[in-house]
Amino acid sequence: VYNVSEHGNWEHTNILWLPKGIKGCCEELKINEAELLGILKTCKQKLLFHRSKRIKPLLDDKILLGWNALMITACCKAYAATGEKDYLRLAENNIGFLENNLVAADGNWNHTWKAGQAKYPAFLDDYAYLIQAYIHLQEVTGNGAHLLSAKKLVDQVVTNFVDDETSFFWYTGSTQTDIIVRKKEVYDGAVPSGNAVLAENLFYLSVVFNIPAWKTQSFNMLESLSMAIIRHPTSFGIWGLLLQSIVKGINEIAITGIEAGELLKDVNKQYIPDKIIQSAVLGSDNFPLLEGKFANLNKSFIYLCRNYSCQKPVLTVEDLIMLLKN
Repeated sequence: VYNVSEHGNWEHTNILWLPKGIKGCCEELKINEAELLGILKTCKQKLLFHRSKRIKPLLDDKILLGWNALMITACCKAYAATGEKDYLRLAENNIGFLENNLVAADGNWNHTWKAGQAKYPAFLDDYAYLIQAYIHLQEVTGNGAHLLSAKKLVDQVVTNFVDDETSFFWYTGSTQTDIIVRKKEVYDGAVPSGNAVLAENLFYLSVVFNIPAWKTQSFNMLESLSMAIIRHPTSFGIWGLLLQSIVKGINEIAITGIEAGELLKDVNKQYIPDKIIQSAVLGSDNFPLLEGKFANLNKSFIYLCRNYSCQKPVLTVEDLIMLLKN
């Protein structure tokens, strides 16, 4: 039934599985299903008895800042595409948990949380993914406070992680002393490298807050790896996406007015790569992309811009798509 053989069914080892299913085995063995299930119940009891003698695997149930931040970004993307509010609710509840439990007294973040206790200074990846999560939360909610949180975190990273001799960032902060040597990670593997995500974040936020120094640093990081990205793209996937965005140009999308929230949902349902998107019902002095776009608050407008130079605003998502195609 479970494909067990004397010589093993996988690399000289037996892995229990049902290649034919219960019904197929009954037909082959010429017995009814109740009889076969009774035999298998006895077999499972024997297996359970022997398994109970083995040392059980340990349970790793600590909560990691970086992995939760990646999940927040995933939830935001899922909400943007589907409009399912549970995804957004999960993302907002999660960022609230992280803010309430993983921030240290000095304002820096911790790497892990378990049983009511946060431990260990956060690494570069933690900060990079968290900044990215705040950016995506703003994109789906229009809440500018998330961008201010992201900006504050970038300031912390630049202060504590930057390598003064290059444009890149160390994996550990300047205050962490329990390490033999500081390292820098640039390869995108199972998860993106902290430097790659930070380069994306620096570029994005340099436009949002008009901070040329952050854009220059992002460009310098990208330029330092340009040949490696082209020659080995599968090892530098996130870097490659950033390079593509810069070469093609970034679509700066601003949505303003009384129906900005609903228009934001409709725009997010469209697949528009290489974009920076902000929305607001009322004006704000914090964000250059939104300045001067609130002349008529009784209507809602969508602006498509490049380098803060905007085309004539449109009223519908369909019109925005036409502008993008043109």
